[in-house]
Amino acid sequence: MSTRARTTLACLAVTCGLILTVSPMTGPKQVFAADSPTSPQPEVFEKQIQPLLVRSCGKCHGKKPKDNDLDLTSFGSAQAILARPKMLSNVAERVRGGDMPPKDAPQLAQAERAQLLNWITAALDAEAAARAGDPGPVTLRRLSNTEYDNAVRDLTGVDMRPTRAREFPVDSVGGEGFANVGDAMPVTPELVERYH
Repeated sequence: MSTRARTTLACLAVTCGLILTVSPMTGPKQVFAADSPTSPQPEVFEKQIQPLLVRSCGKCHGKKPKDNDLDLTSFGSAQAILARPKMLSNVAERVRGGDMPPKDAPQLAQAERAQLLNWITAALDAEAAARAGDPGPVTLRRLSNTEYDNAVRDLTGVDMRPTRAREFPVDSVGGEGFANVGDAMPVTPELVERYH
């Protein structure tokens, strides 16, 4: 959706005095069977994935990494490696793309590659599902005076700047110092009257 279309919709919502209730939706949490080969459980990491990382990546990404600062052998538990999801995602991307292991290094067997990628994917998905949920109350942010002026100009083609009139309330500034913080910009009855 274009910026103009978003501005138009926001302007119409404010002008009509609509009150929107935003309720985040959460999906079902993913459950893994204990004997699943892609289970992100700690024992799967310790018995299968960690030895695979040490054996296939440890030469270049071990205690004394070569030409990099990534040590994949120091993660003693699934929790430790999952604490760095961006790094884990990058590892999966490099393995999936065929960049790692390098061409001149011993390659992973197809089954090992699949096992590693499946575990990383399942582990990251389980972490994301565990952290998903209700983000808390979401405040509907109204248009600031400048945004309202621009919306009216975009809708009508006339740059009349209605908020420059003295009877229009001044934008509130939140504790953050910004004039577009939803909690600091309530839609008051006086403001709705001015919009009309």
